[in-house]
Amino acid sequence: MPKPTYITEAKWNEEHNHLIGKGSALGNQKANIHDYLYCRLNIIDGKVGSLLTANGIFLAAAGVVGTSFKDNIEPSNLCLLKTSATLWFISTIICLLVSCLKWEYLDAKASNNNAYVDKIISVTVRRTNSYNIALISMFLSFLMFSYVALSHFYI
Repeated sequence: MPKPTYITEAKWNEEHNHLIGKGSALGNQKANIHDYLYCRLNIIDGKVGSLLTANGIFLAAAGVVGTSFKDNIEPSNLCLLKTSATLWFISTIICLLVSCLKWEYLDAKASNNNAYVDKIISVTVRRTNSYNIALISMFLSFLMFSYVALSHFYI
């Protein structure tokens, strides 16, 4: 399988070298290597689930705090609130998209083991990149909303 375009050559080589080292530690058995790769996917799924939970808690907190704003909010802060909501929405949508994995894409009957491992690596890297974008979006959304809330209550 050729290297996907969204993965740099350095990252692709790093993943393969990591897997070679891990494979020798696991006894180079195909089942052990596949289990390790699935564990990595499970870790990403756990992180995405936690971020989605944090997004939900943030939305609830924003709803409670936002009700006190009423109509007396400055236009610049209103723009920040809209940007914050957009970033939150982007983060949530990315989390929901990462949560969906088409297992037929990872058909266990790949032409050979190396092709199957390459598929799992590319899915893992893509999902990790998506999670990182969602995390950054959520963090920026939280910072913007916090700024607006603090300036509204304390300034």
